[in-house]
Amino acid sequence: MILMGKKTREYCKALHQLFDEQMVLVYTMGKVGSSAVEDWLGHAFHTHTLYGHPPSPPFHIRKYGKIGFLVRRYTVYPLKRAMIRARPRVKIVTFFRDPRDRNPSMFMHDLPFWLTNYICDHGVPSRVEDSEFLLTAYKKVFPHDYPGLWVRNELSRFTGIATEDLWLGNDDYRIVTQGRYSVFIGRAENLTECLATMAEFLDIPQRAHLARINRGAAKWYAPLYRDFLQSLRADASIDYAEDFRRANGYVNTPQA
Repeated sequence: MILMGKKTREYCKALHQLFDEQMVLVYTMGKVGSSAVEDWLGHAFHTHTLYGHPPSPPFHIRKYGKIGFLVRRYTVYPLKRAMIRARPRVKIVTFFRDPRDRNPSMFMHDLPFWLTNYICDHGVPSRVEDSEFLLTAYKKVFPHDYPGLWVRNELSRFTGIATEDLWLGNDDYRIVTQGRYSVFIGRAENLTECLATMAEFLDIPQRAHLARINRGAAKWYAPLYRDFLQSLRADASIDYAEDFRRANGYVNTPQA
């Protein structure tokens, strides 16, 4: 009970910070370098969803349960939105990344939960002998169109800015302002190069380079990740949110 009380107090304190106009809102789709940006800023509130559309639903359902997941969607997230909207000005930092690189990274980040979803919801025997098991699971259960949907159902919906006005085109960054909302949109592939402009946008002093970048190559699943990426490069059947890729200048870029 004491532990729960402490966690509740800490959570309430974090929520209360949403009223703070100086608290930068790092609001991203996940696996775009946002954790590194949060660390770099120091004074930031980092979230992937304000409407209950997390980048990894199987993980959230496992963490909160199906009922808890729905409760958060209809109570916690509306509360967060209301607290942020109480500010006279809201500055948001977000980043886009090529879905061909971002989506596999997100899949591997929460791999146990995606595989549990695949095995349980699709009736796949866990002892199946299939060298393409990971690739098949990725094709069937991962939401490949998530990046474009996130922009429309999260960022555009929250700020009221039209989706087409949020696209990067061929730019490395874009600043869009409408009403009380100002949004800095950067290209994750050029994250370091965006720091100076982002600092100017946020009206904060220039700071040192990023101290930490979250890299899949350093995770426990790194060897598996390398093999998985090789399988992906040999498979051209996956639709990687092509509308999002075209709108943000990724169509003719090489895969990482």
